[in-house]
Amino acid sequence: MNPGRHEVELRLSGYRPYRATVNPKPGEQVRIFAQLVPEPQQGTLGVSSTPSGAEVYVEGVLRGRTPLSLALPEGRYQVELRLSGYQPYRATVQVRRGETTRLEVRLVPLPRTGTLYLETSPQGAEVYLGGRLQGRTPLRLSLDEGTYRWSSASRGTSPTRPRSGWRGGGKPGFPQP
Repeated sequence: MNPGRHEVELRLSGYRPYRATVNPKPGEQVRIFAQLVPEPQQGTLGVSSTPSGAEVYVEGVLRGRTPLSLALPEGRYQVELRLSGYQPYRATVQVRRGETTRLEVRLVPLPRTGTLYLETSPQGAEVYLGGRLQGRTPLRLSLDEGTYRWSSASRGTSPTRPRSGWRGGGKPGFPQP
């Protein structure tokens, strides 16, 4: 090797490259002992959710709750997040060795619905919800959580316009006479 500054690189499959700079003087013998470092065989999967606390399943196995960081062998994985009151989230992720794969999920709330059952005497009254005919009594309607104005009318009578509503987890409410 000629005197002067030289960059030396050692490569071996399955190991990280080793780099060193040497600057031998004329007639000097330089020895390098390189401790080669194996390439990582695993990667990291970082999972976060809004809201946090969702269960994280990897290939169907519960691995913890968000936020979560997992060391996994390189490969493709089916990931599912579950949190009560929210729709499950499913994705396929690719984990690469030596890298961090991030999965940031905004969970979608489950729709909150209830059933409104309307009866009249006599039966057969038309039922309108938001000005649109929904059917005739007796009538069962599945509605999202909220407050609704509805009306019903039988032949020869004037329409009634009560208001009813419900909150998630409860039952539809009706105004008290």
